[in-house]
Order: sequence, then structure tokens, then C-alpha cells
Amino acid sequence: MEGFNSNSHEDSQKEKDKLFKEISTRLLELAAADQTAFRGVVAGMTAEQKGFMESVILAGRSADQGQKAESGDGGNNEPTIALRMDFGV
Repeated sequence: MEGFNSNSHEDSQKEKDKLFKEISTRLLELAAADQTAFRGVVAGMTAEQKGFMESVILAGRSADQGQKAESGDGGNNEPTIALRMDFGV
């Protein structure tokens, strides 16, 4: 492939990981701020939307754990809270 730069793919993946981490963090903050309202919003979503949101949260958490492993956090990748993905639905 002419003009294809493997670094651009890596950069693109890093940007996606960064974005998903940020979105994941914000979604979890919203859920923590008002669980009832968050559950109400999620209840109104289609199965496809719920699945996408779950994948973003999981990808964001994975990206976060990958960054911690690279930064040498002592290997402690255990989450500080348990995350339920059923959202009460």
C-alpha cells in the first residue's frame, strides 16, 4: 500500500484508546452521580446502544489498565470497584 504508515495506525489506536478511556470515565462518573437517572437513560436505549456503551466502558478500562502496566504500577491491576454491566435492566 502506497503511503501507508504503520505509525499512523498505532497513533490512531492510541488516540482511540485515549478517547474511550475518557468516555468511560465520564460515563462512570455520571452513573455514580445519579444512579436512578442513569438507569432510566440506559433503560431507554436499544440493545445495540447498550452493547456499544458497554464496549466503550470495557475498552476504556482496558486502555487504562494497559497504561498502568506500562507505567510500572507494581502490577496491581485489580479494579478498586466492581462494575456491573446489567445497569439494572
